[in-house]
Amino acid sequence: MDWTAQQPQRDLTTQQPQRDMTAQQPQRDLTAQQQRDLTAQQPHRDLTAQQPQMTLLMLKRAGIYLMDKPERTRREKRDARRRYRDVTSSLHVTPEEFQELQQQDISLEKIQLAAEKELTGSGVKFFIRDGLICRRWILQERDEETEQLVVPVKCRRELLKLAYTTPFAGHLGRTKTTQRLLQRFYWPGIFCDVAGYCRSCSVCQKAGPKGALRAPLIPLPIIATPFKRIAKDIVGPLPKSRLGKRYILVVCDYATHFREAIL
Repeated sequence: MDWTAQQPQRDLTTQQPQRDMTAQQPQRDLTAQQQRDLTAQQPHRDLTAQQPQMTLLMLKRAGIYLMDKPERTRREKRDARRRYRDVTSSLHVTPEEFQELQQQDISLEKIQLAAEKELTGSGVKFFIRDGLICRRWILQERDEETEQLVVPVKCRRELLKLAYTTPFAGHLGRTKTTQRLLQRFYWPGIFCDVAGYCRSCSVCQKAGPKGALRAPLIPLPIIATPFKRIAKDIVGPLPKSRLGKRYILVVCDYATHFREAIL
């Protein structure tokens, strides 16, 4: 009798946790759904947060470095110093000797005064960098800025020779030679000096046309197929290499502008 009377009580006690679990089941399902939603959204937030770092990493692997303005200015100054050392070495003078020639040059007195005071004109500014007089020239039509080294009189002849008569210069004429020099150099009267040097070149006088009529211009066909037409030229004579070579064969494709030099 006692066992039968206690049986319903044990059944109710056993079923009580089941009723509680059933009541709590929707709450657990809702929590799991929320967790799945958060898990699905988590990678998107991580990628968005890491996107700047990933972009910088891709640029660095491609060899592109983003610098702030002070770092870019320091790098430009360092490149300019290296370039000026190379230029003075090509002119067979040291940077100190080049600086002394600038100070002793009478034609550069006004420029030296403007550089010391850092006077600025219309798109032009003279300044002194590492003791050397320089010129900053801004092309308004192209919105480009070029830093030029002011050349004294005693170095101009050698510089004209390097820009016009060397094998790599190619005797390109007055206009192109002037444009080539203005990329890195400047001095008062540079246009007249280049024109006079080109007229006095003995090689151009011997090989140039003697009053012959110019042939009419004929339009050339546009080459769209790679290596359908190529251009060839020989550069030299140059100083002998270790293999005794003095000439370089240069081949250029008309369509792709692919170039190759063959010794």
